[in-house]
Amino acid sequence: MKKFFKWFIKPESSVYRLYALIALLIFLGVSARNIMEYRSIIKEIDHTAYSEAELLHEYFLSINEVYNTQYLNSGVEINDKTIGFLPSHAAPQISDVFVNKTSHKIILRNVSDQVRNIKNTPTRYEREAITYFKQNPQKKILTRNLNHGGKNFFFYAAPIKIEAHCLMCHGKREDAPPYIRDRYDSGYDYKLGDVRGILSIIMDKGSFQEDAQQQYKDRFIYSVVIAAAVVALIFLIVWRTKRTEKDLLEKLKKMSFSDPLTSLYNRRKMIEYMTESHYILERYKEPYSLIMIDIDHFKLINDQYGHDIGDAVLKKISSLLQKNVRHTDHVARWGGEEFIILCPKTNWENAARLAEDLRQLIEASRVEMVERCTASFGVAQASENDSVEILIKRADEALYKAKTSGRNRVYVSDLNAIR
Repeated sequence: MKKFFKWFIKPESSVYRLYALIALLIFLGVSARNIMEYRSIIKEIDHTAYSEAELLHEYFLSINEVYNTQYLNSGVEINDKTIGFLPSHAAPQISDVFVNKTSHKIILRNVSDQVRNIKNTPTRYEREAITYFKQNPQKKILTRNLNHGGKNFFFYAAPIKIEAHCLMCHGKREDAPPYIRDRYDSGYDYKLGDVRGILSIIMDKGSFQEDAQQQYKDRFIYSVVIAAAVVALIFLIVWRTKRTEKDLLEKLKKMSFSDPLTSLYNRRKMIEYMTESHYILERYKEPYSLIMIDIDHFKLINDQYGHDIGDAVLKKISSLLQKNVRHTDHVARWGGEEFIILCPKTNWENAARLAEDLRQLIEASRVEMVERCTASFGVAQASENDSVEILIKRADEALYKAKTSGRNRVYVSDLNAIR
């Protein structure tokens, strides 16, 4: 974790920090949207439950009105056989049948605080609703969300008020039919417009929530997948961009210290290595040597065979030099047809032997149509009294002596030529 944090705060990780911020904002946005979506679904559940309850209320009132009107106008005498047609007895029967037939677990009841049928005894929240309507006679509807036994319910209540035809049984007791007067001790002395009770509709919200929650779950998964895909796409773009940037930087770096034709180090990089080797010489007394190489009669090759062949010769010799030096040695194109080899921890004798081996390899090589290709070598060992510039000058002077002595030979600085 510490390594990741250290990497994360590095300046070169700024793009990834920006990506992390964008990813965080995307997921926060998706989370906020899902929360809003969930709240919207909860509101939609309540709205759906309210709409269904309101429709049931209107339908029940319509049935009740038609039923009571026909019953009361029929002139049927109220007795043990016909009492079941009265609202206090008929409503519970209708509710029981409705509960068994509906799949939405809806309970529909007529309840009163002055009960004539024990089935119409109000629950605590139904009694509270009756009190509410008595205290607020102008109110027409009361809704609440209930939780019972870990389940959520929607409670809808509407007042049942005394109408003209109700007074026959709920007016003064002495005016009530004999059967009612003898059977019931409560439910009298109401006036027109009084709240007799409530129409109570209770809905199990689980049936609505299951569909809504499944819908929410589908939307949630879809939004998370989309967000993850967007974040992954952004990461891929960032990663590819950084990878491309890294590759370009590597190429630029390589171009800054390599020769474009031969892919060897260039003069600037070689001077950097030489400066480092000279520091080691001064500090640790470890010798190093330079081998400077010049292709013999290269101008003649260019003039006779063309520059393409000349370039092929340069590439061939570059490859030959690179493959036949030690892995600790550094080879560079010094300029034109000149090359230079830096040999760390090497005295002039070993450098001269390496130069001679390379000279023989070049002489034995064949490039395109060039019949014979040779090179001259100048070798110089660094001393503490030399600077890098002086060492280069001494190697160049040795090379000059090799060329003026007949070419295709190795010459060591301040020493006789070695055949």
